[in-house]
Amino acid sequence: MEPSLIQPGNATSGTEGSATQRAYLAIRRMIVVGDVKPGEKLKIEGLRARLDTGASPIREALSLLTSEHLVERIDRRGFRAADTSRKKFDEIFEMRCELENMALQKSMANATEAWEEGVVVAHHRMVRSRGQGGESFEDQHKAFHMSLLSNCDAPILMRF
Repeated sequence: MEPSLIQPGNATSGTEGSATQRAYLAIRRMIVVGDVKPGEKLKIEGLRARLDTGASPIREALSLLTSEHLVERIDRRGFRAADTSRKKFDEIFEMRCELENMALQKSMANATEAWEEGVVVAHHRMVRSRGQGGESFEDQHKAFHMSLLSNCDAPILMRF
């Protein structure tokens, strides 16, 4: 399975998507939000218990995350969360800003009434969830930003 086949949001609940998709999204989220620290060993048995899934989906998810440089494979010793640094963060942030700006410009150039309504609704939901905090706000915040970019008609750009 290619990383491009797993889109954030495709597996939002425990019943949607494949076991690999669910494991991929769960482990990715744990790394991104800091539940898993940089350099921390990712033990398959521990992840199996935590995610209530089999070893194969965990291994596949870790391999996919390796291609995203979020996980490192340690020769004959398993996997660990990739180390991070301020320099890496700054580079990723700069690249993301450039790519999101490009996608936003394309979305705006392709603007339709339906797209604009979708952006307004996503913004409303994000603002309403602000008081709830935690993952609810983060999910709505991401949905708002993705709605802004959703009209760019550039699938490869959107994958990045």
